[in-house]
Amino acid sequence: RARLFWFETLLQNSAPRKNTPQRRSQDPFMNWNHVGDQLMKAEAMLESLKAKKRAEVRSQEILLAAADEFQSLCQLYSYLSTFYPSTVQAARAAQLVRKGRTLFYGTRLKALEERKSSFLQRVSEGFLALHFHTTIATAIAFLSGFLAAGFVFINPSLVYSLLPQATLDELQRGHLWTEEVRGWSASGAAEIMVNNIKVSFFCFASGITAGVATILLLIQNGANVGALLAATSYYKMNFALFEFMLAHGFLEISVIMVSSGCGLYIGDGLISPGSLTRLESLQRRVAKATPLVLFNALCLVLAGYIEGHISPYAEYSFGTKLLIGVILATGYWYLLLRSSTQSFSPFKFFRSVSARGISFVR
Repeated sequence: RARLFWFETLLQNSAPRKNTPQRRSQDPFMNWNHVGDQLMKAEAMLESLKAKKRAEVRSQEILLAAADEFQSLCQLYSYLSTFYPSTVQAARAAQLVRKGRTLFYGTRLKALEERKSSFLQRVSEGFLALHFHTTIATAIAFLSGFLAAGFVFINPSLVYSLLPQATLDELQRGHLWTEEVRGWSASGAAEIMVNNIKVSFFCFASGITAGVATILLLIQNGANVGALLAATSYYKMNFALFEFMLAHGFLEISVIMVSSGCGLYIGDGLISPGSLTRLESLQRRVAKATPLVLFNALCLVLAGYIEGHISPYAEYSFGTKLLIGVILATGYWYLLLRSSTQSFSPFKFFRSVSARGISFVR
């Protein structure tokens, strides 16, 4: 029996044992005031980081310091939840850890939500990010157009340096080049679609030049349109040109302006990337604007179809063309201004444009 008892004792000692930690009650000798100070410090850090994140004032030093504080908070939470799970301090630490996880990793969750969002939602959110740049592009194009028209009215000989000779020959004969589109609607519409899509993509891609090429393109196109309107007014054919542009012009001009705004948005990210590198800023802004550029290409397909099949024909009355143009432009801007994350307000829109303009001038 003594030998069997020795053998059983040997087997028991050789078997692995599971050491379960004993949970302590609240230790009166523990410095709970220091624990409270740590929790208050962590809470203040999270609130400060949240305010800085809303104001987009983030730097590498701030994020590294916040990460160290959050790591200390997680260690304190692990200790309290292990040995003092029923205390108020443990519950408060758990609440702060959840808040910190949402704050630190919320961008990843937001990126996943953006991937799950619909295409039109991404289009609308992309336009809300670059509406200021679209306003600047529109102002540049219209200003160059007004100046070119004014110079042509003052000195008509300048029109020869702004418009092709073939266009001027047609105007002198009393014809618009738009009359040539009649009869070859399918091929003409396809050619118009391809040309317009090329222009929109070039306006977007030229943002890689820090927006310089986009601005030059806006000035050139605006001056050409202004000179064309002045020339048709001189030859008493401005109403015919306006009637031709009614059905598709509102949509087409809107798409070109927004595409140019995308180019300026890319260029702005290269000039002032903030706390990011220029490559990171370029990648983020291209990803933000790409759904909008693709949507613009689809809209230009529709505009080209109307320009080839409806705009040049007199069978469609002035009122019909005007109604088509207004419906297309209204639908386009409605899809741009609707957003799942925030509702559009004209007051907020003009206020943000004014604020960005003042900061740009400063």
